[in-house]
Amino acid sequence: MDYLNEILIGVGSALVLSIITAVRTFFQQIKQMKIRLTKLEADVRANKQSDKKIEEIVMRMIHKKL
Repeated sequence: MDYLNEILIGVGSALVLSIITAVRTFFQQIKQMKIRLTKLEADVRANKQSDKKIEEIVMRMIHKKL
């Protein structure tokens, strides 16, 4: 009976460790996704600013030609 208890304790410990590892991995992936999303948001903002600058330059050129 002691062997059965030890086996169950070992299996339970392995199960708990695997769950902890899975949860940790899950949160690490979420953290990486947040970092990527932040970088993408920064890129989008930069592109919008570039588009505005290009638009301003084009408008100036149009006004100069008129």
